[in-house]
Amino acid sequence: MRRAILSVMLLTAWCASGAAGLTAEKAVAVQVPPQLQAAVARLEAATTNFESAASGPFSVPDNHGSLLHHVDKQPSVDVGGQRGYRIVLRTSWKDAPADYMPHRQQTIKGEENESVIAARQGNWPTKHTDWHFVLVPLSDKKLPDDAKRDILWNVPDEKEFRLPVALGEGGGFAWFTYTSVLEQHFVRKKLQLTGGDDPLQLALLTLPHQGQALGFLFTECGQRGFAALDQVTQAGDDPYNVVRKCNAIRNMESFRDAQATARLIDLYFHSRNNEVKQAAATALIGHPLRPEASQAYIDMISHFGRSSEAIEICKELGLKDALPAIGAIVEKPSSLHAYLRAYDAYRQLSGKPIDAKLIEAADMIRTQAFAQGGMRPTPEEIAQARRTIATSPDAGGAAYLGLSLAAFQTKGSVGTANTDGIEILKALPRPLIQELCNRLLKNGDGTDGSTRMVVLKVSQQVLGTIEPGR
Repeated sequence: MRRAILSVMLLTAWCASGAAGLTAEKAVAVQVPPQLQAAVARLEAATTNFESAASGPFSVPDNHGSLLHHVDKQPSVDVGGQRGYRIVLRTSWKDAPADYMPHRQQTIKGEENESVIAARQGNWPTKHTDWHFVLVPLSDKKLPDDAKRDILWNVPDEKEFRLPVALGEGGGFAWFTYTSVLEQHFVRKKLQLTGGDDPLQLALLTLPHQGQALGFLFTECGQRGFAALDQVTQAGDDPYNVVRKCNAIRNMESFRDAQATARLIDLYFHSRNNEVKQAAATALIGHPLRPEASQAYIDMISHFGRSSEAIEICKELGLKDALPAIGAIVEKPSSLHAYLRAYDAYRQLSGKPIDAKLIEAADMIRTQAFAQGGMRPTPEEIAQARRTIATSPDAGGAAYLGLSLAAFQTKGSVGTANTDGIEILKALPRPLIQELCNRLLKNGDGTDGSTRMVVLKVSQQVLGTIEPGR
């Protein structure tokens, strides 16, 4: 009897396990609906080679763009009283250690070293970030306007500002995602969806968290976009408003018409908040330049830390009214960099540009730092370039070029160019070099260590003293 009961129990268990296995096989066999398959293919095409903001500047991608990681076979997400499919794209990357310096790797050559580099990168930890989409099949029942807020979204660890977005409709679905405004903009365009959230309102929501990168979103909205930015600039100057206001002003750079230029000039000259004035200066110095802002460019030479850009702009626009401000920097430079920039511009604007042959000779000397093979100048050519500068009747221009060579810095080997600069200065009148060194050391604010180092080197090697005044 016991044997019979045991047999029945075993048979029952076997049947149950068989049924469970059959059910599992059927579950595995469930396919993604054809309409959803088409939508997934469309999404994959839209995000191929898509640059994700997740990986850092020294990361090595594991794949190109985002790869499909998950697709619901059955709708699993509650959205406004309906059910939607969740799709997950995953971007993976190798995370470089803190001491990884890419420019150093570029100097390593040979297949063996390249394999060593590849092996090192292979040991880096792999990280990933997921990008979620929810697709709700279109039906006669309309989704509520705030349906995107019903969805439980995955929030990536990155600090980039993200928000839920209704992307629009297409391919038989209403599309939703949680991402940055820039990413949703690009993917929405590629998907060619209709409707969805207002792009301008999304850009305004992101404005407190994003600087100049949103300008093209506002320009795509035309006059409506400019009006929205302008309205933000009229807010008060409490800390929260100042951040939004300054970001709005920086994004105005994308508007190149007379109305935008006039508004930026007005903000620059009439705002009482220095952060706002600085933001207006940043927008005005962007290319293409705005000749109508000439007085602002001249004013920037002495204000808001924009002197280098402003001097170059005044030189480019031929603004002779800038000569007094530029001349003041030549006489009392805050740094060697400021002096070199101002001297060249002053000579050009005053109608006494440095001879092109001298400029060409200095450029040839600089090429020693990076030219290779047949492009590298010969010793004879370098010697001739030094003589061309050192024997020029334009002693002031020669001193400027010799000093610029002595201070020359780049990623290549600059020792020879620096030495050539010193040799040029040795051939020039001693009082001229002494006065120039004294001017640079006397007027510098003491914070620019590179200026002092270069000037002391010139003083020691050209004048034979550590103190230029002796």
